[in-house]
Formats: sequence, C-alpha cells, structure tokens
Amino acid sequence: MNLLSKAGTFLKSFGKTAPEPIPNMHIHEAGGSLNISPQNVKNFIVKAVGNIEDSSNGDFSPPESDLGEIRDAVAADSYLKLAVSKYSQLIFKAGYHIVSDNDAAAEYIQQRFNLMSFTTRTPMDVLLQGIADDLVTYSNAFLLISRDDKVKVSSVQAKGALSQKPVAGYFRIDPTTVQIKRDKNGTIKNYQQQVGNDKKSYKPEDVVHFYIDKKGGAAFGTPRLEAALEDVKILRKLEGLALKLGYRYAAPLYQMQVGIPQAGMMATNQEIKDAQKEIQRLADDGILITNERTKFNVIGAEGHAIDLAPYLKYYEARVFSAISLSAAQAGRGGAKQDADSMEEQTHDTVKFFQRAITTFMENFVILELLLEGGYDPITNVQDQVHFKFEEINLETKVKMETHALNMFQGNMIPFEDARTMMGLRSDTVDESRLFNNMIKVPSEIAIAQARSGAATGPNKAAGANKTASNTMSPKNQHGTSSAHIKESSDLDLTESATADRQKITDANIEDYRKKFGAVYKKYNSVRNELCEDGAKKAYLALPLIRDELGNSLKRYVAKEASEGYKLAVKDAGKTPDKDLNTISAVLNDRIDKHLTDMFKDIQKKLKKAQSLDEREAAFNSSEYRLRFLANQVAAKAQWYAYVKTCAALGVSKVHVNFSSKDDKKEHDRIINTAHFSLDDIPAFHPYCRCTLGL
Repeated sequence: MNLLSKAGTFLKSFGKTAPEPIPNMHIHEAGGSLNISPQNVKNFIVKAVGNIEDSSNGDFSPPESDLGEIRDAVAADSYLKLAVSKYSQLIFKAGYHIVSDNDAAAEYIQQRFNLMSFTTRTPMDVLLQGIADDLVTYSNAFLLISRDDKVKVSSVQAKGALSQKPVAGYFRIDPTTVQIKRDKNGTIKNYQQQVGNDKKSYKPEDVVHFYIDKKGGAAFGTPRLEAALEDVKILRKLEGLALKLGYRYAAPLYQMQVGIPQAGMMATNQEIKDAQKEIQRLADDGILITNERTKFNVIGAEGHAIDLAPYLKYYEARVFSAISLSAAQAGRGGAKQDADSMEEQTHDTVKFFQRAITTFMENFVILELLLEGGYDPITNVQDQVHFKFEEINLETKVKMETHALNMFQGNMIPFEDARTMMGLRSDTVDESRLFNNMIKVPSEIAIAQARSGAATGPNKAAGANKTASNTMSPKNQHGTSSAHIKESSDLDLTESATADRQKITDANIEDYRKKFGAVYKKYNSVRNELCEDGAKKAYLALPLIRDELGNSLKRYVAKEASEGYKLAVKDAGKTPDKDLNTISAVLNDRIDKHLTDMFKDIQKKLKKAQSLDEREAAFNSSEYRLRFLANQVAAKAQWYAYVKTCAALGVSKVHVNFSSKDDKKEHDRIINTAHFSLDDIPAFHPYCRCTLGL
C-alpha cells in the first residue's frame, strides 16, 4: 500500500470527507465563459511590461542583498537573534483559521492541508512557522511545490489546474540558496537552488515566493536586518575594545624599585635577582617588608583611559532602533509606558507580516487548491477561502468581539457574520445551546406559567408553579428531562395545548426508539450501569460511550445518504456515470462536537449528584439532545446526498417542499445544486417535515 492509500485509510477511519469537486469548472464573465486548464492557463497570464535593471545577462541572478551574511549575523549576534525570534513567534502566537462563505470550500482546503501534513510528514503549522521565520529574517521565503497526479484520497480529490499534476505538498527551502532567472521585462522564467556545487531548476508555477519590502524591478525583497548590520558591527568593535581595556586594567601591574639614585645606595644586579626570587616564592596573600632602598608602585589606568560607556550606550540604542526592539523587550527593564508603546509598535509590525503571509497564501496557495477541487474563487465570491490570523493582542481581541456583538445586537449584521468576525464558524452551531434558547426563554415561560396560575388564588398559584416545574423538567419513569419545552413550537399554555404537545413529544420519542434503536439502547445501557454503581467509573465510561454513539450515528448518516442517493436517481430517472461521495464531513464533525459537549455536561452533573435519582436526572435531562441530533443529522444527510447526486446528474436546481410557514419565511424555496450549504437544506430543525424534489 502506497503512502496515499495509507492516508486514505487513515482519513476514512475518522470519517473525514470533503465535497465532491465539480468535474469541469466554468468561470463566467460578461460576454461568455472561459475554461482554465493546464493546457490554456498561459493564455490568461498577462506579460510584464517595462524594463528592469539587471546585470545577470539573462542568467540566474542571486539576491540583491547578501542573505548569507544576514544568516551568519543572526546566528552569531544575540540582539539580531532575539529580534527575529520575537517577531516570528508573535506572527502565529494566536493561531489562524480558514473561513469562507462556502463552508464546503473551507472544509475542502482544511482537508487538503490535513492530507499534506500527513503525506509530507511536515505539519502545516510547522511549515507556516518556517515561512514566518524566513520572512522576518530575510524578507523572503520560498515553498517548492511537489506534484502528484494520484492526489485522490477518500473524497479529497484534485485535478491539475495551473499545472498538469495537482499539488501534493509544499516544502520550505533556504532563501540563501535561491537564484532567479528573468527576462528583460522582469518576467520570471525559472528558479534555481544551489547548495554547494549541486544546482536544480524549477518552473515558476512550482515555486511560491513570499516577500516584503521588494523594490521596483528587484527580484527579491530587501531584508530589514540589512540596515542594522553596520550598527551591529560597530557595537561589537566597541565591545571588543571595552573587553581589552577591562583585561588590561582589571589586574594591577606592580613595579618594585630596588635602590635609590644616590652614591653608594644604588642596587646591584645581585640585589635585583634576590628581590625577584623573593617575590616568586611569596604566597598570593603574603607581604614584603623592605628597607628604605626598596619601593613598590602600582601601575594602572590612573584615570587616563577612555570611558567607552557612552559610546556603547549610543550604539546599542542605534541597534535597538534598527531592529525595532526596545530595552524592555530585551529584558533590560524600563518605564512601563515605554514598554507598552513599543509593544503596540511591535504588534503593528507583526500585523504587516501577517498581511503579507495572508496575501500570498490566498492568492498562490489556496487559490490553486480551490481550482484543483473544482471551485471557482476567481469570479464567484462565495467560493473564495480566506486565511485569517487571530488577534494577537488580547485586549484588542476582546474589543473586536465586543464590537461584533454590539453590531449584531444593534441589527447591523446577522448572526453568521458576527460569528465570522469573531473567528467562529456558524454552520456548526447548535442554537438550542445558546443562552437565550437554553436559559432565558425557558425561564420566561416558567415565570409566565406561574403568573397565569397565581391570578386565581393561592392554591392555583401553587399548582401553577408545579406545572411550570413539570413543564420545564417533565418526569417519566427514568427521571426528569427538559424535552417538553424544547419541542414546543409556541407559547400556548392552555391545558389542551399542553396535552397535544405532550402527545407529539411521546410520538417523537417512540419514533426515535424505533429508528435509532442502537443509539437508544446504548445510551440506556450506560445510564443504568453508571447510575447503579454510583457513577464511579463515569470518567472512563463516558468517553467510550460517546465514541460508540458517534460511530452509530455516523452509520445512520451513511445509510440515510444512501437513501438520498437512490431517491435522487429515481426522481431524475438516470444514474451518475461516476462514483460519488454523498456523505458530508461537516455532519460527522457536528456529531462529534455535539456529543462531546453533551457528555461534558453529563459528567459535570454526575459529579454533583448525591443520589440515584440525581444521577438518573443527569442522563435524562440530556437525552432530548441526543434525540434531536439523531433526527436532524439523519434528515440532513439524506437531503445533502440528494442535492449532491442531482448536481452530478446535471440537475442545476431542486425545490424545497415546506411543511411550515416559518420555514418558508426563513429559507429559500430553490436550491442551487452547485453552491449550497447545510443550512440551505432540510432538516431546518429537529422533526422538520420539509422535503426536496425536482
């Protein structure tokens, strides 16, 4: 089994799938349409105009700046190394996310990244951090594209768009080894990497060149550290002189004078030799006692050596300015306001680097991957996928999220846009778990019920309170749950309406037990076992049952997808001429997320439970969530497969047969099979009766 087959097995084992690509991508524009393919892609490339100053005579030329010198300087100088580390680490400090108006397109890009991480043995996050390191150090970064025409794992399929073979992986190379060949107009003809005597050339479409601060007509970006090199060299020379001064004058030099310049008092050679021998035999802490003919002098700087401290301080400040680093950031301390000011400037610089990375990722990495997957990001805004960094400043992030919340509450933007502004996905939200739906509305219902009962006297008030409690948390043979209110569609609080809703709820529960028997039995089994033994093994059993339930629901999803495929074939009267993947990866992810949240809540309640009834209530109060999830994902799986099959059969539109007026008001009647999301198709909510048809 080759590596790609292994990757397919690996991804299938986790239920990771991606949307089926559109076989032939058509980009529509005014006056007609055009097909982008490896055979004609050059027809859409605009040739560069104008002349450049280039002394390479049409041959490969190295960078305009000496990147090798910068590499050695960063490796040897602590200031430069610190500056590079500070900025490159901040770039990906808070992470990033992939977003798009088309959830399927964003999911497809994420799956391509996951597959590349697996097949290249280099996680995408590590690769991106390497780009940040090179961009900060050299103002240039290079990725080599490895291509393989067998990029077809599970449903992650790709067909060459800008080259004959699709992208299989990206590999980072050292910018100091890269040379570029250009024509007289500046059009890049080839890239070349030279390591020692070994040289290898690459086509322009097989290289992604990230750069900043690129001068007009230049082939490479100008490294920002280049301006700091001379200041660093001067500072190092001054530090060397300071070291010599310290070495020379740290230990005093003693002069011993034997004899005095008077007749008969001058020293003889023998007396000098005897004095030398005596000093050599003397201990380190010993002293000499001499007569008036012997004198000791200490020779040192005596205040005449130059003071280098002001020069060192000045050139160190120049280095800090050149590398945009403050003394506080270098660990020297300083005033808080200065540190805060420099931190803000640092963040501005980091965001400049982030914007550069985003630009190249979206236009030279993600764009090609989308074209290979059959999407149209050039003319269709909905298919565009964005590479967005998280806010690195926590205070700024909180302010931005608060601003998004205020705009949503002020009716300026919809719920989905507010979540997108916060870096959150909107297609995987269980809105029943939001504060209003989970806490506020049920509480208001309970209060309204209590007030309506209190109007007829104290006894009725007590009964109303009990009714409110029972409505919020109805009791059955297994304990208490909140299913009754959750399945109410209005606020009719009459006894007849309550009885009718209870009948509907009972019917839904019975339908759930029949349709999802395996899920129902597994959940009851673990509930009974954990409740009986005091929930001592909950921390071990809950993750296991969560995974088992998730796998069971995913099998139901696959079964319903198969039914949706058959129904579409029946309605259209024909069969697709190729195999289709009709299972939505988003649904599988939704199952995992909702079950994880659900069992976290159960575990919290079990920790607080003191009795058997409280332990049973911990499970019973969450059972409705499992029923709702099973019902909705099964229905969505069926209609998702229906729409995907219709798209493969050439059916461009399907119609929604609404079962309620509310659904009709909130959703479009016609669905475009080429561009749709899970929110566009039934089930729009649990126990939704809406269907699709031709």
